[in-house]
Amino acid sequence: MPKKNQSRQELSGSLSERAMLVRRETHYWHANKMDKNGAAEFARSKSADPGQFRLAKSLLPKNSLTAIAAAYARGRQSHMHYTLPWRDDGYRILSARLYIDYMRAQQEAKEDIAKAVDAFADRYMELREEGIRLLGDAANHEDYPASREEVRNRYQYIVRVYPLPTAQDFRVGLQQSDADMIRKEIEHDVQEAVTEGLRDPFRRLHEAIGHMIERLNAYGVDSNGKVQGAFRDSLVGNIEQVVSILPDLNIVGDPKMDEMAKRIRETLVVSPTVLRDDEGIRKQTSQEASDILAKLEGFI
Repeated sequence: MPKKNQSRQELSGSLSERAMLVRRETHYWHANKMDKNGAAEFARSKSADPGQFRLAKSLLPKNSLTAIAAAYARGRQSHMHYTLPWRDDGYRILSARLYIDYMRAQQEAKEDIAKAVDAFADRYMELREEGIRLLGDAANHEDYPASREEVRNRYQYIVRVYPLPTAQDFRVGLQQSDADMIRKEIEHDVQEAVTEGLRDPFRRLHEAIGHMIERLNAYGVDSNGKVQGAFRDSLVGNIEQVVSILPDLNIVGDPKMDEMAKRIRETLVVSPTVLRDDEGIRKQTSQEASDILAKLEGFI
């Protein structure tokens, strides 16, 4: 959150040096096709209005695109992990301190996607014929890309980087009073968008810590040595993943954000094995998590 003694103009200017905007542009062929004729035929069989039905057919055998979908999902996951929301138009804020890590992760995602697409394209003609066979009379050759190269071009994953807008960028030739008013509006909009974006990692932490409390309180071992309410190592890992980059996401230099990250890292990033084996530490960690959860309300 912005420092109290920091003006909107100072914030806007410093942000343009500390952060940028990034946006993914993705193209993905889902191998599905709406079938109006099939929907109409089904409607007639039920004496129903065709306008009430939509029928989608899968053009390829089941799981043909599993590897590609997983690669795209990993790219999106790393994109969301390293960035903060910026309005609702697909752009996100990237801290300059996370630029190298972010671009490395996105490059890995691009390479994974390229490998998955190449493997799929190599088998495409075979999968295409099998899909046509499975669809029977509902098949239509025109629904399919004609070649391996054409289907390969249906998949694209592009990351674009843009500067964060600042009031100083506005240089339209208006009267001074009008230009100043618009600049103030830009500064206000930037500050609001950044403040809202900074709530995102705390919402992630709030959810992860709430889950930790629930699972730690449910964990136990009965008289027969059987574990009740088992939890995965990711119970701690999910918190550690967010808190590890929280200082780098702090693009406004708010010391309270850094203090909260330090406290969470020192008190909640505990070995899952220790949490399972030591009831005292488990209870202590759960209590600390509850205290932190209450304080996080001030950040979200």
